[in-house]
Amino acid sequence: MMTTRADLLKLTPEALAQLANLGLVKRAQRELAAGYVPILELLPDGMLVALFPDQVRSEFAPGAGLKEARCSCGAALCRHRIAAVLRYAESSEHERTDEIQVATNFGSIDEPLVRAHTAASLWPLVDRALRKGIRIEVERTLSSDRRSEVFTARLPQATARYYAGADLAFARCDCVAQQRCEHIALGALALAKAGTLAEARIAIELGDHDDRAALPEAFSPTPFLQLIESLLQEGLAHGAAESPVVADTLSRALRASSDFGCTWLTLGLQAIEQWLEQYQQRSARFSYADGLQLLRELSLRLAVAEARAELPARGLLGLGEAMETPLDRLSLMSLGIRVQADGRERRATLAVVDCDTQTLLCLHKQWQRSADDPSSELAKLDQQRVAGSLRLSRLALGSLVTTTAKRRANLELKLGQSFAGKASISAHKGDWSALRAPLLIEDQAAWLRQHAHALPRELLPRSALPGFHVLRVAKVLRIGFDPAHQCLHALLADPSGAPWWLRRDYSAATPGALDAIARVLQEAQSSASAMHISGPVRRSSEGLVIEPWALSLGRLVVPDLAAADGGVSAVPLADAPCSVDDPLAQWLSAVDDSLCELLRDGLRRSGSTG
Repeated sequence: MMTTRADLLKLTPEALAQLANLGLVKRAQRELAAGYVPILELLPDGMLVALFPDQVRSEFAPGAGLKEARCSCGAALCRHRIAAVLRYAESSEHERTDEIQVATNFGSIDEPLVRAHTAASLWPLVDRALRKGIRIEVERTLSSDRRSEVFTARLPQATARYYAGADLAFARCDCVAQQRCEHIALGALALAKAGTLAEARIAIELGDHDDRAALPEAFSPTPFLQLIESLLQEGLAHGAAESPVVADTLSRALRASSDFGCTWLTLGLQAIEQWLEQYQQRSARFSYADGLQLLRELSLRLAVAEARAELPARGLLGLGEAMETPLDRLSLMSLGIRVQADGRERRATLAVVDCDTQTLLCLHKQWQRSADDPSSELAKLDQQRVAGSLRLSRLALGSLVTTTAKRRANLELKLGQSFAGKASISAHKGDWSALRAPLLIEDQAAWLRQHAHALPRELLPRSALPGFHVLRVAKVLRIGFDPAHQCLHALLADPSGAPWWLRRDYSAATPGALDAIARVLQEAQSSASAMHISGPVRRSSEGLVIEPWALSLGRLVVPDLAAADGGVSAVPLADAPCSVDDPLAQWLSAVDDSLCELLRDGLRRSGSTG
């Protein structure tokens, strides 16, 4: 005899909004508050019955999710079922036990149980993934109301969330199937293998280790090594960027990576191709250091994969990673935008987070400014559209729910052009309280511990927003403006008291950015409220530095969308923090400088023998 339905008690309003939609949850909450309250009965076999005042009857059989539950109203997914779950959680609050509040033990899940919750037609896909081997990142976090725990499994093609612990009926995937798909099955097997989880992300390898560690048959590193050799031999200053030899080796390398399905190699080669184009076009974004980093990544991935060490070749090369994945309904929240200028070309990168899976995504947009265009930078930015009529600036200041999105392997987002009727946009109130680690940083020491044993960035899955985080700031210690370097800088403290540096350089493409940042920082100095700052985090000799893309202090402020108003003039003049002399860092920098010179001049003309 069942005395409680622990699976239903775990479903918070946040989880219900993801399993159904936010509109139905809010309507159910309003009707409950207005007195439209069902009479609940839990039968001995575990069936939960809800009878509403107008005789509408909802029934939750044991193990039945929202869509499997029956309701006499006839709707495929209705407010009655949501109201029944909300009312049951409210009326059973006193029955909660430690077992309900603690994470469900995924160790109790075995393959037959997972198979029973997966459509028979999809199980061959699970078997194929297990035969090939698959890497899945799993984590446990608290829901936004901290009432229950949510488990997440990040697969190469999708992300699955488990809102009722090991009860797979209440799991949701961001693929087009949404529920009871192969991704949920694979994620559950990974969680079962992980056992008890702390609130941190760990990687689980499923499948035979020998298969995962092995390179594909007939794979040869020769085309990739030939590309590196041709670039180093020729040298960009002596025509390597236009050389038919380099172009031919790059084409062969791209063809080889595509034939073998090495997604990370393909994305890296595409980045090298863009880097060469920047050189040819005399782009202001071009840097020898960027090319050196790309070649270093390519050679390191190949070397470690050929070593057949503990790191599987599948994860190193991106084998089996879908280059593009269609997604189900996404609820996206802006984390800011960065606009960069290159002559007359403007390139904007918008950072967004999937509120359901806490996945960081980005969207790119490029446009040109004509020489005789009288409009301002902000006016031109405001004219830009993505996915039909959606304004880029409106999205950067708001939240978007869409059903026409695709995600590239490097987390770039593509919004479908058939946009009408398939999206809703709302204003962003600047509330980032629902964000969780590892995207959110609240304790520098904990964050550094997490990264202490992490793989080098060159061996991780490629990301269009490397190092991007949201930092919670407890206090602004001081602010300064350096006129020599034209930069605004500030010393911050996170809730643990650890110091952080903020730095943002002036750019004519975003004339009001420094003014907007200065206003928020000065307001935060005199306010007791916590502030959040989003942007890329980098390590430097003076400490950890964040470049702000957006700031949240009771409202959302996006600096690149702000008009210039002279706000930075109120900031005291002060030199930016100088790099601390570090012999090792200086030596490594000198090595990189020499390699960049080699990349510029080439082995044939540098006098080096390699």
